[in-house]
Amino acid sequence: MTWKGQPLINYETVVNLIGATKTKSGLRVKAVLDTNQYEIGVKVTKSQMDALRIRRHQTHPDWKLHTGPSYVAYASSVCSDYCSGSPYSPKTDPAPIHVVDLQTRRFSALPGSEGMWFPRWSPDGRFIAGLSTSGPRTVLYDFQIRKQSELSSVMSGWPGWSPEGDFLFYRTFGNDASWWRVRMRDWKTERIPIPKNIRVTGWFAPAPNNTLITARSVGTDEIYALDWEAP
Repeated sequence: MTWKGQPLINYETVVNLIGATKTKSGLRVKAVLDTNQYEIGVKVTKSQMDALRIRRHQTHPDWKLHTGPSYVAYASSVCSDYCSGSPYSPKTDPAPIHVVDLQTRRFSALPGSEGMWFPRWSPDGRFIAGLSTSGPRTVLYDFQIRKQSELSSVMSGWPGWSPEGDFLFYRTFGNDASWWRVRMRDWKTERIPIPKNIRVTGWFAPAPNNTLITARSVGTDEIYALDWEAP
């Protein structure tokens, strides 16, 4: 078997050929070899299919499907003190996260999400990252077990997902302020190296190309005098 005249002698050749695919309009393909072992013959239940939230696309609805977004998550807990610049002191509101079905316009509470706010839904729909109202900690809600778990025991915030949902990012505060990322396949947490000329005092967010966007904090440590001459 060949592809464009090149023999497909091993998996590496196939993956490299797929990854080299591109179009004049700018399409780029990312391909990796999945070495995990999967059980065969597993039957998918109706409830599992319904949970995928599959919808027919406007173009070619008979064969083109997509999975969202058809739901929106929101929290009633408010971080009024923190967002106004005061020390971290959100309301200790035990209210759960609520989900809105955009098709039926029905509201429902997520059991096990009590005390969460600042919800950020993962691209695959399985998790919601957020913050705890009982303390300045990043937490993760799992739809499969309907429970939340703590990702950071220190003061942290600004959780955000990579475009494919394989990484969750957040930042910590205090004397050892830094950026962190969690690899979701094994929950490995690692510190992200930060350039020396960037001070970790503000927000940051993952970009669509897996880079991180932030605002450089200069403050009053650098003051300049400019001489300006009109033309």
